[in-house]
Amino acid sequence: SILNAIFIALFSPLVAVLSLHTLFLASSRGLRPATPRPGTERSTRKVVTIAIPIMNAPLELVVCLVVYLDTILRESDPDLDVRMLVVSDDDEDYVSRLQQAIQSLGIKAPVRVVRRGGPGGRVAALNYALKLVEGDFLVILDVDARPARDFLFRLSRCIESADACVSHWVGYWTRPTRIARALALSTDLVATALYRGRQRLGLLIFPLGSGTLFRVSSLRAIGGWEDGVLQDDAIVCLKLHGRGLRVLYDDDAILRVLVPSSYRA
Repeated sequence: SILNAIFIALFSPLVAVLSLHTLFLASSRGLRPATPRPGTERSTRKVVTIAIPIMNAPLELVVCLVVYLDTILRESDPDLDVRMLVVSDDDEDYVSRLQQAIQSLGIKAPVRVVRRGGPGGRVAALNYALKLVEGDFLVILDVDARPARDFLFRLSRCIESADACVSHWVGYWTRPTRIARALALSTDLVATALYRGRQRLGLLIFPLGSGTLFRVSSLRAIGGWEDGVLQDDAIVCLKLHGRGLRVLYDDDAILRVLVPSSYRA
């Protein structure tokens, strides 16, 4: 039928490209570990801030992420000093209720909830977090992200030889529908092909909007994120590479990201 022909015409190039990537990866022996930058010594203590930008997020979803992060941080590398920074663009009542909810949990890791307000959306919230960040490293997480237990440990080792390190996305779902399973599979396949393959070939690596660990000094050197753009992560990538700064990818730093379970979602 005409619809089938249109579908094949649109998706054939994508299938061909991914197939070539898959063949390339199947014959590879894995990534070689990155070598530290000259003059870079392994630090004994790294202060990492996890920034979580939110707006209109269900309060229980934010609390759930904070509790989850606190749980995995209790078993994290003792050389990591991790803080959480929640940047909210919601009203004062929401921020107050969120602060009270987090305080009542007895969270071990330091958690700071701030209300930004004003225009700019997500990009403005990220730049606001960059101004408030404590320590030398910053990682952005979406509210539905779920990092693996060794996520920060692996990225903190990777960034010893880079200015930003990208994690590997793996999809998870709230309902195990066929759509959810297909999107989770494609998320893993594309992340593997585009990031592992590009790194092996020495090509440009794009930081992801969620799950990338940055050197704060490098982000500030390029002026942070750009206002008024849609693909803020792509622009940050070009600014980093334009300054000769290094972006790497760690195949074993796993970040679980929520995929839709329906066409409506």
